[in-house]
Amino acid sequence: MQTRAYRWLQSLVKEVHQTQVRTLLELVGAVCRAGRLRSLEIADVLARLTTVHRKSALQRFYRWVNGSKIDVVAVWRELTTRLLLGISKPAVISIDWTDWRFDLKCLVASLAVGRRAVPVFAQSFSRAPPRSQNCRENTFIRVLLSFSPSAAHGRPRL
Repeated sequence: MQTRAYRWLQSLVKEVHQTQVRTLLELVGAVCRAGRLRSLEIADVLARLTTVHRKSALQRFYRWVNGSKIDVVAVWRELTTRLLLGISKPAVISIDWTDWRFDLKCLVASLAVGRRAVPVFAQSFSRAPPRSQNCRENTFIRVLLSFSPSAAHGRPRL
């Protein structure tokens, strides 16, 4: 199972060294087990999984978050393309604004897969009033459309 997940993650982040993929796999596992995106909870789980002290796990988490060389948009694109290729019906994607901590708002696109909504792309913005919220949304949608497998053939659709 871990080997399969490792290969899958490595295919998503092709430009990252293998040791960093292993760290990413441990972090993803810790996030999934923690069930929340809270650094201290993730560090607690990571510490248990890797048998290190909580402080070391927290430093490892922050070092990864602050120093990652992953092209986030490329990962979102690859993940979305794989999900869309696995769906036989027309895709239903919902887009919504979400308030987040530290004066940030997130614009999130989620793909309806069965009875679940799987996030396929997200961007965060400061809560300061934008010049044009519509401009942000339109740009977000243009980037999202570029993820579509049909975009490779010049035919992205809404």
